[in-house]
This record gives sequence, structure tokens and C-alpha cells, in this order.
Amino acid sequence: LAQKERELRSSQMNDSLRAIRAAIGYKSLMYRTSVRKAKSYRKKLRSFDEIRVADEGLMKHVRNYGHARDCVIRLFDPRTADAAALQSHKALLDRYKKIQRTDLRVTTDVIEQFTQGVRDLHASWIWHVEDSEPGSEGEWLQQCE
Repeated sequence: LAQKERELRSSQMNDSLRAIRAAIGYKSLMYRTSVRKAKSYRKKLRSFDEIRVADEGLMKHVRNYGHARDCVIRLFDPRTADAAALQSHKALLDRYKKIQRTDLRVTTDVIEQFTQGVRDLHASWIWHVEDSEPGSEGEWLQQCE
């Protein structure tokens, strides 16, 4: 029963990560299309209101992910588990790390490979988890990647 629960929670974390990536991509698109192109102070303030609403949606998905990850941690009982269960639990927790505030950073710049000073900049682990087939993301997410 615990194995089935881990599989369900893993799927829930995949769904949450997909939604987090979509929300970050949408937020990045809003910065590029609304905030930067705003001609007046009023339009800029309204654009920031839209971004705040998008950020609240993002944090909802982060909470869902954290709840599912905490449930997976509590599902494992080291007293009754064998070595294979311990290894699969460790692999699951290595794949689904705890989300930090820096992982949710929005990048609004288009950075080319030859730009100086960006050699050590890497995308967060959120963008490298394989949980969906390529091309199934939204348009703003494909632009963000």
C-alpha cells in the first residue's frame, strides 16, 4: 500500500513541477510583454498586479509539491524496509528535491552562449526533471526554455 501511495505522490509532484514551470514561464512572459512595454506608471502598476496574481498561483503549486514531498518522506519506515526499498526511496528524494526560493527565480533576459560572465549560470533543477513528453508544455514555457 505504501508503494502505491509513493507512486501517487510522485505523480502529484510531477504535476506540481509541470505547473510550477508553466507559472514561471507565464510570469516571465508577463514581465516581457506587460511590465517592460508599459508606457505609463498606471499601466506598470496594473502589470505588477497581474504578476502578483500569477505569483500567488505559483506559490499554490509550490505548496502542493511540498505537501506531496513531505508525505513521501513520512511514508518510508526504515525499521521495516529492505535494502531495495531504501534505495528507491533515496532515489526518489534525490530526484525530487526541496524547492528553494532561488529555484523560482524568473529570468526575463535572453542570454546567448557567447555572452561574457554567464558561464557559471545554470538553470534550476526544476527545469531538468523529465516528467513530460517534449512539446506538451505551453507556448510561453517553450519560449522560456
